[in-house]
This record gives sequence, structure tokens and C-alpha cells, in this order.
Amino acid sequence: MTRPHLFQLVRRAAAINPRGPAICDDGVATWAETLANIEAMAGRLAGAGVRPGDRVAILAANSGSYIEALFAIPRLGAIAAPLNTRLSLTEIAALIHDAGARLLLADAGSLAAAAELRAEGAVDRVLLLGSAGDGAESLAALTAAPLPPEPAADEVAFLLYTGGSTGRPKGVMHTSSALIANVHQSADVLGDTRDMRFLYVAPLFHVGALAYTVAMAMHAGANVPLPAFEPQAVLRAMERERITHVALVPTMLSRVLEAPDFERHDLASLRRIIYGASPISEALLRRAMAAFPDAQFAQSYGQTETVSICVLPPWRHVVEGPLAGKLKSAGPPAIGVDVKILADDGSEVGVDEIGEIVMTSDSLMVGYWNQPEITAETLRDGWLHTGDMGFIDQDGVVTLVDRKKDMIISGGENIYSVEVEDVLARHPAVLEYAVVGLPDPHWGERVHAVVRLRDGAAASAEELIEHCRAHLSHYKCPRSVTLAETPLPLSGAGKVLKRELRVTLAATLAST
Repeated sequence: MTRPHLFQLVRRAAAINPRGPAICDDGVATWAETLANIEAMAGRLAGAGVRPGDRVAILAANSGSYIEALFAIPRLGAIAAPLNTRLSLTEIAALIHDAGARLLLADAGSLAAAAELRAEGAVDRVLLLGSAGDGAESLAALTAAPLPPEPAADEVAFLLYTGGSTGRPKGVMHTSSALIANVHQSADVLGDTRDMRFLYVAPLFHVGALAYTVAMAMHAGANVPLPAFEPQAVLRAMERERITHVALVPTMLSRVLEAPDFERHDLASLRRIIYGASPISEALLRRAMAAFPDAQFAQSYGQTETVSICVLPPWRHVVEGPLAGKLKSAGPPAIGVDVKILADDGSEVGVDEIGEIVMTSDSLMVGYWNQPEITAETLRDGWLHTGDMGFIDQDGVVTLVDRKKDMIISGGENIYSVEVEDVLARHPAVLEYAVVGLPDPHWGERVHAVVRLRDGAAASAEELIEHCRAHLSHYKCPRSVTLAETPLPLSGAGKVLKRELRVTLAATLAST
């Protein structure tokens, strides 16, 4: 059976739903119009000299033009390299150099940064993505060239960077075939696909958001991009655009629930709330389920290297009955995914025993761009070694306990930060939290918590430690607590940046 390319999904969507909304962003573009727009953009990129195999970098906020570019670039057989807009210019330049991209597409908000990157020689050419920008060469104004034959589904279509905070950044290579396989694996995540209207809150350089553009094309649904995360903006968009599906990382979900005008919005159109990208506390999940009683919840656990690994479907989001008791889990493996738990020596562990989660499926990455050694270390015999620690219970459900690198070893005992964070989340005064290990001369490492309290709430470090001791063995509890006055640092995808917290804490300790 011939496997389709991403662009074929767009062509099919335009055939089955030509007058239906495809992109809702400063107006509404139908699927027929979106197909024409993507073909025109691909032609103009060809006119700009883009050829099969070339890498085209994107530095922009979420928009309709961005979504079109994610299909137009692969239509040429070129490789789209979406970049994290929150990185420094030095970091962005390093990614562009690593990808070997000579062309950068930038929106109006990123033009100044793009111009500086070009002036410094990081990229040969910058083109404006969108319709507004002073003095910039616009992609829309270029003359189109004929399109080449459509590429094969197994050619690399995307280069997604991950893990660039320490050492050389890793460019994850994905094909059309892998991303389309992920849509099938995510059937339990999307659920009812009738007349879908999907709100993009996470940035499109994140694999989760990118994967949903593929799903919307497959199901001919409507893409509603939000330029940046802001709780009130999310609520307004949900109400105004009659959103049916939204994906939020736990920190975003928490901040939406904290919005002062939450109760005033009509959110009856919501059918599915998808969460993932980082662990969620059971306290936050229960609160969200109560706040959105008419919406179904689904968790998607995955990584940039494979998109989907496990799914906790709506029917396991219950607090009583025979299917209850799994809210802390990631769920069973997604459709078409095999998962094993391995010990450090590579042997498979037993039921409920903790080890590294390894998996295989048709949505695996090709490998890391120009890094065969790290690819071979991560992909072994077709199995992805995730770096996540977890276990599989007797029901075949996977539960994560921590990232290997975040596990704290104190006095020879393994302590999983997620377990401590889940307890902190139950304290009524706690809004945000992160648990890290800090060097300790006696214990090797000690458990340290960084906590931000709710507005108007009060709790001392001692009270928070005692709260943990009421629910955990004492060796797992924080020995010290920092009460943060500002929001915890987040990645572009909305995850708490524990590495930044460690650096800040280390500097603070060194100065005392």
C-alpha cells in the first residue's frame, strides 16, 4: 500500500470539505483556499531557490501562515526547521548553523532578530512570513516557480530541535510517514472528530502542536492558532471560536483555571481537553475535571523523538468504579506502540518494577541530524530509549516516575521528584512547584522544593515540609524550600525549566 505524503492530506481535505474552515486567523480560509495558498507558497519558495533536501528555518509565533509553511516546505521535498522563539540569538544561530539552513522565514515580531542573524552571517536570506513588516523582503511578493514532483512519504520533512540547553543541540528528523502514523496512534486522544475546531496554544515548533496540524488535515478540521499563551486570551478564543479541542500542558491548564474571569466564559463547545508534555498532579487534574464537567480529558505522553507513547483515554479519567485509580498514570501504550521497562543492565523488569521506558512504533524519528553516535545510543535495534523512568502495572498501564536526569539520589536512596511534586500540589496555598536535587556534603544530594504560592495565600517553608512529611517517607521530603515571588521559568512548550532553577539556586548558594 502506498503511504501518503503530508501534502496529500491537504489535497484530500480540500476535496472532501472544500468550503469548510481550515484556518481561522484574521479571517477564515476554507480548505480549498488553504490548498491553493500552500501550493502558491511552495511555488514562491521554489522561486526563492529552495530545492529538495534544503533546510528552511522558521522563526515565528503561531499563525495561519506558519501552518501553511509547515506543509509548503515539505511539498517541495525540503525540510522545515521550526525554531524556538524563546532562545537567545546565539542559540538560534547555532541551530541554523547545525541545520545548514540558508533561508529563514520570520514573522513581523521576529524580523529584528532575523535581521541581526543575517547581519552576523548566521543565515543568507530572510523572508517575511505573513503580510506585515517594515522594509522586509516578503515571501508573498516573490514570483513562483514550477513545483517539483511530490516527494515520498519516507523522506525527512521536519527537523525539530530538542535538548539544546547543554552540549550540542539535537535535531530530530521526522518523515511524513511517521507523523501520519502518529495520527492513527492518537485516535483515543482526539475522540470525536466531527467538525473539529482545534486551538493551538503550544507553539508550532513543539512536536505536539505540529502533530495536530497533521491530524487536522487528515480530518479536515479547523486550525485556530493563538500567537502566544495568555490565560485570558485562551478563554476568549475558546468562547469566540467555539473551540472543540485544545491541548494544554499542566502549567497552562493551571493558569487558565486561575484566570479571574474564568467563570464568565461560555465554554460549552469544548469536547476534548488534551494534556501532556510534563507530569500533572492528581490534584490539578481533579480540579480541571470539575471545572470543565462537559468536556472529556485525555492525556498524551510522548517525546519529540516519537510523538506518542501512551494515552490515558477519557474513560480512565474517573474517580470511582472499576476503571478508577489511574489518574496518576500515562495510560496504556498508544495504538501500534510497544513499550518495555528495562533495568540498567538492559534486562526487562517485572510488573510494578521501575526502570527505563523504551518503546517502538511506526512514528519513531529517523534519527538525530548529523549525529549518528547519539542516534545509535538512543535508537537500539529499533527501540527508543526515552530517558524516562517508570513502571507497568498488572493492567498494562504505564506510570512515569521521573526523568533519569531529574531523579535525586540522597543517602543512597532513589527519590523521584514527580512523587514529591504531587504531594506539594495538594497543599491549598501552592500554585506552582518544582522539586530538584541540590548538592549536599553529607547525603550527596538533598531534596529542594521551589514553590510559588497563590495570590493572598500564606505558607512557610516549614509548613510545606511538614505537609510533605504527612504523606511521604521522611527521606523523600524536601529538606529546604525556596518561596518564589515570580512565576517559575517555563520552556517554549510550557514545561518548568528545572535546569534554570538549578543554576539559579547554585548561584544563590555560592553567594551565601
